[in-house]
This record gives sequence, structure tokens and C-alpha cells, in this order.
Amino acid sequence: MYNTNDIRNLLINELEQNNIKETGYNCTSGIRYVELRHIIFEVDKLKIFDEIPPLAHMGPQWYIDNYDPILKRNNQFIKCVKKLIDNPNSRQAVIIMGNVSEYNNPTFICTMYMHLFLVKQSNNHYVFEYIVHMRSNDVIEFDSDILWHKKIIDKIKIILDKFYIIDDIKIYWCADTIHLYEQFWNKINK
Repeated sequence: MYNTNDIRNLLINELEQNNIKETGYNCTSGIRYVELRHIIFEVDKLKIFDEIPPLAHMGPQWYIDNYDPILKRNNQFIKCVKKLIDNPNSRQAVIIMGNVSEYNNPTFICTMYMHLFLVKQSNNHYVFEYIVHMRSNDVIEFDSDILWHKKIIDKIKIILDKFYIIDDIKIYWCADTIHLYEQFWNKINK
């Protein structure tokens, strides 16, 4: 399985191979980009491009304002965690972030859903797997995304610790597209 450094190398390879695409519109990060599609990797560090500082518009307050209300919608956070409490083998512990009523919104949400699993290791000992499914992911915003998800993971672990012994946490990232915009190409170390 790929890790975060592999994603970095694959994107740099796309750039070196001149596999450049255009958005068809001018988004905040530019028009041209390189991307990986349908990619899955294990998150083993917070940043993919360490040399680029976090983007100011994607700070913690943005997630509090935009993602936290979705997390609370229909009490889904509690319902999701309860699925694992009631049955550690559940495949139904899902937090749904996307909403079809927002489909025409120009900033249609990027994180579609999170899927949670407990993988039994031994008597009442588990690995907690947290899988993020992204519709679209600006690789430079990855660190902001993962920090928000780590906050959610910490909340879930506090609850699960009352019922199970969590020996390890694994975060997996599934991106339909993860991309690097042109404005950052000359800022990365190749």
C-alpha cells in the first residue's frame, strides 16, 4: 500500500512527465494541475509536501464552521460510534459528509464520508481503522484535512476506550482525485 511519501513522488512524476490538466475554471489555487485518481494510501505523516506551509484559508476555524455542523447532522457522529460499541465487527459505522442538496454549491464538499472499523487483535484488543473517502483533495490542503480528522479520531477513541482496548490507530485515505496546482510547482523540492 502507498504511503504519503509515495503520493508525493507519484505527483512529482506526473509533473515531470508533463501530465498537466486544466480545471476549466479559475479556482483559488489556479487552472492547471497534475493529479492522481482513485488512489488509496496509509497516512503516516501530516504533510505530503513538507516544504509548503499550510494555506491560511483552511485553518481550524474553517473546519469548525463548515465540517463540524455536518458531523453533528442527524446526530450521526454518536450513531456511528454506537454501531461499533454495539458490534465491534460492524461494517455500518459510517459518517456521511456529502449531501445531495448541496450538489449545485460551487464549493461542493470534498470529504464524502468516513468509514470506521475495529480489527480484533486478541481478547478485547483492537486496531481502530479510520478510512477517509475524498471526492477531491488539494494535496497542499492535506495537512489541514488530516488535522481535522485527527480531532475526530481523538473524540471517537475517548468513547471507544470505555469499551475496548485500542492498541493502534490506522488512517487510510481514499481520494478519487488528489491534485497539485500550478501555483505550487516551483515551491516543491523535486
